[in-house]
Amino acid sequence: MLSLAVEPNSLLGRHTLIIGEVGSGKTRLTADIIDSWLRHGSGDSITVLDFAPRYGGVGRGLDEYIDVGSIRYLTSNSFKAPRLSARDRDELEKYVENNYLLATKLIEKYIGDPTPILVINDLSIYLHKGEPSILSRVIREAPTFLGNSYYGSSISSGFSAALDMIERRRVEELFPVVDVLIVL
Repeated sequence: MLSLAVEPNSLLGRHTLIIGEVGSGKTRLTADIIDSWLRHGSGDSITVLDFAPRYGGVGRGLDEYIDVGSIRYLTSNSFKAPRLSARDRDELEKYVENNYLLATKLIEKYIGDPTPILVINDLSIYLHKGEPSILSRVIREAPTFLGNSYYGSSISSGFSAALDMIERRRVEELFPVVDVLIVL
């Protein structure tokens, strides 16, 4: 379990974003917080939207860390790691579009049947194409929000420079929406 400067239950009723580089422990910390909430009986109040592309140890899903059987867990095995999987700009754009459509469907499912606690794993996957204003609205409407996002430079490639800038700017647009920003 990762050490946290705040008690997980103090994050209930707040909007929290965890950001960091690849391998910094964002998903692990998110899982630890959810696990604490589950031990306190909040399972039926939690919806997880897991956008993590499963790619060689990068982009781990929350189901690799916690038992998701007692929460509403929405994901797709079709998410791709655009910068790591794409061989060129066209393939990168194809993966970004595919991820956007998959993530949008999951967000719409949550909007249609919200729970008091919303968790989004790897939300930058949506932000590669999706508007931060839409995600901001969803975050604000959730009584409790916990999300994590890649915020670094280690997975950049020559043909992904524009995506890197878009992702960073859009993640930063979420900073004013959250009450707690945890940088790993």
